[in-house]
Amino acid sequence: MTHKIPAKEIIKQIKKHDPKVTSLQTPEGLKRKTHKLARKIEEKTDTTVFISGNPCYGACDIEDRELSRVDVDLIIHLGHTEIPIETETPVLYFEIPMELEIDKLVQKAVEKIGNSKVGLLTTAQHHSAIPTIKQKLQKEDIQTVVGEGDRSIKHPGQVLGCNFTAAEIPVDKYLFVGTGNFHPMGIAYSTGKPVLILDPEMNQLREIQDADKFIKKRYAAIAKAQDADKFGVLLCTKPGQLRKNLAIKTKERLAESGLESTIITIDEVTPERLLQLDYDAYVNTGCPRITYDDQTRYRKPILSPTEAKIITGDSQELEYDEIRRK
Repeated sequence: MTHKIPAKEIIKQIKKHDPKVTSLQTPEGLKRKTHKLARKIEEKTDTTVFISGNPCYGACDIEDRELSRVDVDLIIHLGHTEIPIETETPVLYFEIPMELEIDKLVQKAVEKIGNSKVGLLTTAQHHSAIPTIKQKLQKEDIQTVVGEGDRSIKHPGQVLGCNFTAAEIPVDKYLFVGTGNFHPMGIAYSTGKPVLILDPEMNQLREIQDADKFIKKRYAAIAKAQDADKFGVLLCTKPGQLRKNLAIKTKERLAESGLESTIITIDEVTPERLLQLDYDAYVNTGCPRITYDDQTRYRKPILSPTEAKIITGDSQELEYDEIRRK
């Protein structure tokens, strides 16, 4: 499994935009490759290259404001697909596709899927494998469906950590192509259907087993937050995670329910930062991964805006928090 960085196309686009200063922004798994890329860019163009050393969690996590302070003219964002967000500094997105050898895993998936109608889902890194997998499954007489998603979704079958609209299709179960459990857990949570994981990095096929355990943890966090007197409503200032109206509405509903709350602007939520604040519980309007994947890192309960509706009496059921763009 290898990454293919499109250096020639990146250089071509930089020449077209002719920036004095260019910043390279990448997720953690690609940072080691940016040194050689920066050197190639500076050899072939007249731009000075800055490499971002900050974490990058997705296409929503653009260092627009920070880089404007050092007069960056162009941001090259690697590893994610473009989403419709506004930035002051121009951003060019370049996907980093991965070459996969998955024939044996697909055959195992055939046996697991059986007679079920299956939806194919993946992340940006593996979307190019979806047509091949669909073809292989159809040769085995397995019905397959690939959803389109909303404006945040560039490729058929693609999901984000905050957007599972491509999973809104009439199927019995899903086959997710990718690594880790976060995305498939979100699929299972938001749809209530079984999810098989075809993991090319681990070279294994597995099924999400602990969705019920995950849901119990969410109810436990809500139960703990129901004893809170003072809520902090987290308003993330990153361009792709900024949900100001939702933060204000959440604060208003908490107030109408007799609960004290304050909106806290923050660029990155960490346990250390929240330790400096004096709140009994938090509602996170930024990246849903903070709520769902990182809860154990925090001493106080962190709810999603949809879970806060249970606190205010506006809902009685769990609903996955998604950032949708119509």
